[in-house]
Amino acid sequence: MKLIQFIYNDNIIAQQSADMHLNRVDEIKWLLAEAYKCFPDDIETRYIQLEVKPILSNYDVSNKGIVSFNSNQPTNVKGVIMNLADSDDEFLDAIQGKNIDRFVEKHLQFKF
Repeated sequence: MKLIQFIYNDNIIAQQSADMHLNRVDEIKWLLAEAYKCFPDDIETRYIQLEVKPILSNYDVSNKGIVSFNSNQPTNVKGVIMNLADSDDEFLDAIQGKNIDRFVEKHLQFKF
């Protein structure tokens, strides 16, 4: 997602979606200049790109430990178990970094 930030005195005073026309950007600069009692040229514009696909976890870490959000009400994790066999080829591949994320997701279990 692209945004246009309007900056005055090194502070972001407004943000808008970057899919507007240039004349609309100028209109917003004039309105902001009127509100901040400055010249439109004093307001800088900056285009930024935001990541729109954040990977959200069902777990969070708080001062009470790991919290699970899989149910209607958050519950604290009381223990962490990882069932694995040292001689398993899948484990050895995971150690070498080939598929560590899938391995951890598959074998990591929480006790509530």
